[in-house]
Amino acid sequence: MADEPLVLVERHEIADGRVRGELVLNRPERRNALIGPLVDELHAGLDELSADGSVGAILVRGAGGFFCAGMDLKARRADPPPSWVAGFTDTWADFHAAMFACPKLTIAVLQGAAIAGGTGLAFSCDVLIASDDVRFHVAEVGLGMVAPMNVVWLEYKYGVAKAIEFVVGGQPYDGPALVAAGVALRSFPAERTLDEARAYADAVAANDLAAMAASKSMIRSLSEVGDFRERLRAAQQHARG
Repeated sequence: MADEPLVLVERHEIADGRVRGELVLNRPERRNALIGPLVDELHAGLDELSADGSVGAILVRGAGGFFCAGMDLKARRADPPPSWVAGFTDTWADFHAAMFACPKLTIAVLQGAAIAGGTGLAFSCDVLIASDDVRFHVAEVGLGMVAPMNVVWLEYKYGVAKAIEFVVGGQPYDGPALVAAGVALRSFPAERTLDEARAYADAVAANDLAAMAASKSMIRSLSEVGDFRERLRAAQQHARG
């Protein structure tokens, strides 16, 4: 594993020159927990697929059937701390700003669990498709922390009530509960989740790619969210007090 990339960037040809992109978090031994170099690779992979005119949709998933366990606290708290720790706040916000600006439809494939920062990664995607048995937990309040990325995405995409429910309530959800809450599009038995997410992505990719990009840009521009990167920065500064 030491020589493998932390994020796999995959292209799967569909038909008529269309391609499904996949970004695969590749730290299964750590349940795909986040570290600075992984986020750097995730950002680079996103930029690569976003710029590819043949890519119609991008799946974001975790290797080993596990989405993302959030920040790798063991790695972050190492003594001495790794070099990436000092700049992680900006690294993480820059990635989320790139997700906001991405012209492609992005789809989170929620398998195993998504915890804390892992839920923030999921919320950054346009569409969430979940396994019935996924454990989805905005867990920061239970750890005595706040969750700026979760707050920003939840409030932007689902409104204040959902932000309070998920972030302040801090309770875990499974796939059917995410669908009932209006957060996930669909939920499937675990063994079907990835195949169903890929089928959805392939159907999306059959649309006119220029029209899709223009439509997504229009939706973003009409959201009155302002500068999304500054919105993220303000949330992080508020979290630091």
